[in-house]
Amino acid sequence: MKPSLSVIIGVYNGEAFLRESLDSVLNQSVPVDEIVVVDDGSTDQTPEILSSYGGALRVIPFETNQGLGAARERASLEATGDLLAFQDADDIWLPHKNDVTMEAFSTIPDLDFFFADMLNFDNETGRDVETSFLAMKDFPGDRAFSTISPRINLLDTDQLLADIMLNCYVNIQTAVFRREALLACGGFDKTFRRAQDADAFYKYAATQPKTAFSREVLVRRRIHGGNLIHDTFTGDFFQAKGMARHWDYIKRQPEPLKNDLIHQWRTVQRQAATGALRKGNTKQARELLRESIRRQGTLFDRSLLLSTYFPRSLRQFAGKMAQAVTGKHLTKHRVVDRRA
Repeated sequence: MKPSLSVIIGVYNGEAFLRESLDSVLNQSVPVDEIVVVDDGSTDQTPEILSSYGGALRVIPFETNQGLGAARERASLEATGDLLAFQDADDIWLPHKNDVTMEAFSTIPDLDFFFADMLNFDNETGRDVETSFLAMKDFPGDRAFSTISPRINLLDTDQLLADIMLNCYVNIQTAVFRREALLACGGFDKTFRRAQDADAFYKYAATQPKTAFSREVLVRRRIHGGNLIHDTFTGDFFQAKGMARHWDYIKRQPEPLKNDLIHQWRTVQRQAATGALRKGNTKQARELLRESIRRQGTLFDRSLLLSTYFPRSLRQFAGKMAQAVTGKHLTKHRVVDRRA
């Protein structure tokens, strides 16, 4: 029997693009079974737009803005579909997205996880602004997979969690989960203001789900002023926190994979620490660096921690000293390993 599919949309003050986003889901060549929208405390015309769709949507209103993690967590619990797909309030599903999704789950009845390709487009011009998401990630590259049909491929998932941690080629806009399996592994963390999708991917991948993908572009992601402003500190902070949940897994991996994973986590953790410093949150920066030191920290981590006790005017000098000692350079925005 064909599984049912619920689409989850979290929206906060999304009046500009919400109608186009919703229509792209409603106008699928193979209809979806349910659309669950969480209005995350919007103060613009979002509630009125949602009301205009009547019974086509299930709307869950939040009185105050709680963030996308909380919105997705609540909707995942209340959705009724066997499968969960996700849409952002400013993006566009191509008309055949659900058709390809249903083909994957019908062709592979015990499939747990599915994803596909996506293109960014410029909101001002309507033109695609770069190559596709999977191409940017060099996916599938040399990864093992088998072709099931012209549109569907079955991925070898022996190292899915490590692979996603090092190079997350799955995007939430095309990802489709088994609802019960997603909830069983912890699903979306409502405390995560950013990187809640990466955290969910890590937890789901840890269950070694049977995974398929399509190279077809199924979503167009809109690039506009509202989503170009990124709080890199918050994203790095929650991504590092999500990876740290799987520290025991990381430590069990053979070399050199283990070192690659530790280096990835440590780099993101440092980026979160330097972001905290830029925000003036010295206490949090120190906590992050101390955690990095506890988890096999390096001399660079210790040097960076020491620099937080210097007056602000001396921190640049301390960063240069750390670079001289460790061979690494602390940029304004990122920690970059210059020895690679």
